[in-house]
Amino acid sequence: MKIGVFLAYMPGVKLGSEGLGRYIGNLIKGFTEDQNEVSIACPKWLVESLYDLFEDFHISEDSVQVITTREMPTLWRLYMKFSEKKEETRPGRKERVIRSFSDLVDYLITKILRISNIVLFSLLAVLGLLVFLALLPLALVLGVLALAAWAVLKLVKKQKHTIGDLFAKFSNGHRLYSRSRETLLEFAYNALYRQTVGTLVRKANRKKIDTWFVPTLFWPEAVRIKALTVFAAPDLVTMEFPFPFADAPGSLTATKRCEETVKKGEYFITYGDFIKYDVLMKRYGKGEDHVASVAHINNSSLPYVDAYYHKDNEVSRMIHCRDSFCRELLYRLPPYSTQKEQLTGFDFENVEYIFYASQQRPHKNIINLLKAYEYLLREKDIDFKLFLTCDLNFDPGIANYIAEHHLENYVISFQRIPVQLLSALYCCAKLIVTPTLYEGAFLSFTVGEGMSVGTPCIMGTIPQVLERIPSRYPIENILFDPHNYMDMAEKILYGMDHAEELYAEELPMYEDIASRTGAIVSRDYIRTFDHFRQVKEAEEKREGKYVA
Repeated sequence: MKIGVFLAYMPGVKLGSEGLGRYIGNLIKGFTEDQNEVSIACPKWLVESLYDLFEDFHISEDSVQVITTREMPTLWRLYMKFSEKKEETRPGRKERVIRSFSDLVDYLITKILRISNIVLFSLLAVLGLLVFLALLPLALVLGVLALAAWAVLKLVKKQKHTIGDLFAKFSNGHRLYSRSRETLLEFAYNALYRQTVGTLVRKANRKKIDTWFVPTLFWPEAVRIKALTVFAAPDLVTMEFPFPFADAPGSLTATKRCEETVKKGEYFITYGDFIKYDVLMKRYGKGEDHVASVAHINNSSLPYVDAYYHKDNEVSRMIHCRDSFCRELLYRLPPYSTQKEQLTGFDFENVEYIFYASQQRPHKNIINLLKAYEYLLREKDIDFKLFLTCDLNFDPGIANYIAEHHLENYVISFQRIPVQLLSALYCCAKLIVTPTLYEGAFLSFTVGEGMSVGTPCIMGTIPQVLERIPSRYPIENILFDPHNYMDMAEKILYGMDHAEELYAEELPMYEDIASRTGAIVSRDYIRTFDHFRQVKEAEEKREGKYVA
């Protein structure tokens, strides 16, 4: 089968660091291993991240054809370069320059110490002095220029907040009075998106593809693809929680885009029956033949931290090696956190912590997780930390709660971490806590990624979880009421005190999840694509539109 995968993520997305990105990697690997012809349409800015994903999943670049657009506009490339330099490149560059200079000094001293001939030493000393005198004027000029540049940078840095405030006021004014009702940055993002994705759709329509797969609802432009197009409908969370999302930047636009996709799209894959029946069919009137429920792939963390230890036949020794390796990896985390002061001299070797890997969104319920943790900290005298992967400053409510309850030294967050470090965080955690109020399916990202490296998990009683658990698994110690932080705290305390028993209790559930490998799920997708093609052909024959 000729399968196309349509990806239209905005600049800056690291596919390997996203749960959905790793899900896509698993699918592509399964498609290619079954000898399907796979094409991927994506913007130019996503290509590097896509190739990194190929490397993570051992996908040969020759097995996939990449359809892409031209380079980004110059203005946008300059903005991205500035942002990247400010966030990542700048702190490391100074250190690299100093290290290179120190290495050069060491090299010269080593060479000079090897000289035993007094005549040669004298000649080189005279030559060095002449070169120094010749370059002295140039060095003085460069020094003056460097001093001037340093002074300008200091001045700009002092005015940074003023400039930022002016831009924020102008941007908010644009949001209030423009037709788009977007901040300036949102408008620029969306203008770039519309221009680029329109081009991408035109390029996709020039390819002979049997089925295009679109892994999210955020890209309604994909409905203009002429071939059979199947959308994944993970969730419609902004419609389920409109009030919490009302103040979130861009959420109104995102909600409208998702709803537009659902209304105009014809064929959908969900991760579970709840979204299929209660949302797409009941609310939006989609026919049962146009919606298929395909259970999740298991995203395992094990391959990222266990690759070198399978040769050891002794299981306990293998686990010990993996855990030691992961503890060493944790020492690479501080550059990925804005809380560097709290991490100075941090004891990653022995720290105990609970862990939740998620971006900050209103439905992720992080406030209740903080309340449960703060209760345990103050009332139960616990000595473990709470590690997160969200931006704590994204939601002022979260930042204020941490400040008001003096949790800065106890709640630590890391953002945009590589997949290997994420896997190490899962491996070394004592317990995974998933407090979310709503998901597209059973929580196989956090459950599978944690349990694959031996860490038990607890989760909230949401419909997407309950549809998988009641008839097959014990739930008393696994589930909590996500709206009740005291219930969450009670289950956290039990999980920390009985981690091994809880893991053993959950193991049958995980073995069920683990059976959903990329190879199996990709074949389920292909069967679903075939089913949708048959439905489409039957409908076109009835309407007299079918052309063989």
